Amino acid sequence: MARIIIVLMFLTIIYNLAVGFRHIVMEKDSGTTGVRALTRRILLSFVLIGLIMLAVGMGWIQPHGVIPQTAG
Repeated sequence: MARIIIVLMFLTIIYNLAVGFRHIVMEKDSGTTGVRALTRRILLSFVLIGLIMLAVGMGWIQPHGVIPQTAG
């Protein structure tokens, strides 16, 4: 369950990044929409980092290295 939430939040962060970029590049007269989208992205990034730290601390997910070590 925690992995699904993390993936959904990551996709939401990517979406907000794209929306913010589009509004800043395409709409040169008003950048408030783009700034709001990028602000949401930053906030969601902090929440995602906190969620990952909580999930590791509670044992819901197990961290591993880039190359997982095998037992033996």
